[in-house]
Amino acid sequence: MNLEEGISVVCDVKDSTPAGYFVEIFWEGITLPGFMPNTLAGINKLAQPESILGQSFEVMIESFSKDEGTYIVSRRRFLQTLIPDAMSQLKNGVIYTGSVTGATPFGAFVEFSPMGEGTPKCLTGMIHKTNLNQELVEHLQEIPAGAEIDFYIKEIIKDKIILTQVNIVTGK
Repeated sequence: MNLEEGISVVCDVKDSTPAGYFVEIFWEGITLPGFMPNTLAGINKLAQPESILGQSFEVMIESFSKDEGTYIVSRRRFLQTLIPDAMSQLKNGVIYTGSVTGATPFGAFVEFSPMGEGTPKCLTGMIHKTNLNQELVEHLQEIPAGAEIDFYIKEIIKDKIILTQVNIVTGK
């Protein structure tokens, strides 16, 4: 049985290794072995890699490893298919909540979904330090990955989403 590259399937994340995740793929009533490399587990690097253990979600088939008898899958590729619809749903004046994926000297990157709670976070925006609370600017690089933050959409320039912070970052 050979699944085609690029189709969407549901998988359960069963276990992890330093290189990625062992998954079970469900397709037409059959359970197949799969592997998802760390680099393909999300749009951005996962702040808490263990957070997806035991979860079920959609992924795309990347390839089949004949040596291992395992399908290689990508959550990132599936999430990228959601981006056009998510971008079309962005609205000014709406408060969104997202998760910080990282901070640099010039701002914080936030992953979020405009499609409501429970939908996959497929968009990433940046809050420039000039749009952060002063107390956060002083401790910008100490903001932990995974911390939640509320924000508004400030502007969208081509594919770049610029955000403005609404509240102080909270722990997850």
